[in-house]
Amino acid sequence: MTTEFNLNQSAKIINLDENLFDGYLSEIEDGIWLSAIKSKHQGNGDFSKLIKQLKEEYNWIKIPTPSNQMIEVAEHLGFIKKEEYFGEPFNEIGIIMFWEKEILNFLGEKDEKI
Repeated sequence: MTTEFNLNQSAKIINLDENLFDGYLSEIEDGIWLSAIKSKHQGNGDFSKLIKQLKEEYNWIKIPTPSNQMIEVAEHLGFIKKEEYFGEPFNEIGIIMFWEKEILNFLGEKDEKI
């Protein structure tokens, strides 16, 4: 199953700490895209710490075209690998790592995901 990402959606660009990362985040509604980010101190746990912080703040996280190391960390933190259609200007299907917060209903039971 593929989902669609369209760059025409209103996105707020968030710059990362330039001492730790190259790249940026794109906030869209209640989720965030980690686009073309690279840790400046690989193996230091900075990417893992960033993901854990973002999981507290957002309902979903997507990492398009992740590196092998990003896939490994993301899978460890509960992400799944899936395909997504990238609309204009890309018009292609690509691999993303995806995480979505589980919602609890008023009884404290797991509800359908957002």
